[in-house]
Amino acid sequence: MRSYRTCNTIGFIILAICLAVILSTGDSHAAYRLYRPSDVYYHRFASNGGGTEALWTNPAALGYSGPIRFLLIGDYVDDSFADKWGGVVSGDRVGIGYRRLENIAGAKYEEYQFGAGSALGQNTMVGVSYVYVKHDGGAFDGIHMWNIGVILVGSPRLHLGAVFSNLNHARVLDQKTDMEEVYSISYHPQKMPIWFSVEMSLSSGQSLSSAKYTYGIEGSPIDRLQVYADYRNGGFFSIGVTYFLDAYFGGAQTKLNDDGDHLGTSLYGGYFMNADKK
Repeated sequence: MRSYRTCNTIGFIILAICLAVILSTGDSHAAYRLYRPSDVYYHRFASNGGGTEALWTNPAALGYSGPIRFLLIGDYVDDSFADKWGGVVSGDRVGIGYRRLENIAGAKYEEYQFGAGSALGQNTMVGVSYVYVKHDGGAFDGIHMWNIGVILVGSPRLHLGAVFSNLNHARVLDQKTDMEEVYSISYHPQKMPIWFSVEMSLSSGQSLSSAKYTYGIEGSPIDRLQVYADYRNGGFFSIGVTYFLDAYFGGAQTKLNDDGDHLGTSLYGGYFMNADKK
């Protein structure tokens, strides 16, 4: 019990320090937001993303021990599949990711991401990631970003998460961009096979009243099947399903607006190097 409380205390101290730095420097650095392309990533909540997607969801989740995972993912948009694709390898508390997007503002976009996480006891994880845009033919050429994340396991049914991205305030067209902040909470009701999550996102130059919210549920209603759904204010939905078969998994996640227009579908498949540890 003492170890549990100590680790949670450390986690809250880390989170408090991050918040103090943000509140003390946010206004002086306020500029404009850095909108990286969101293609090829399927959303998961920062407080509950411990799978292969942890690299881009919250690097702190890489701190969970687990098997080495390989993931390939491509987006089906506007009757085209090969234009947007990428991959992730994660395991042993590190992750490496790559994205290649064709026809982004008439150019090719290539991005590399590296991350690592560490567990502080059983209840607190911290992580860091680095993003480098090798080429996009425009304003993003050579951009790099540092990000940190924290996950606090308040109990087996309550997880808290936070991610602070673009800590170095990367420059676009010779202007500093805002740091991005994400705060997330996930709750697992007793005797129910699902998690309920809420996430708030904003930049260091915004007030809380301007924050965006995402609400979602995810879980495994039957063995081997995982389902996911979220709603983001502004009228955007995501619906996904993943099926696990021994050492392999595959799935799809579709994005829609409130008019039912298809905004893209991420199709993905992967492999667990040690399926018995999954």
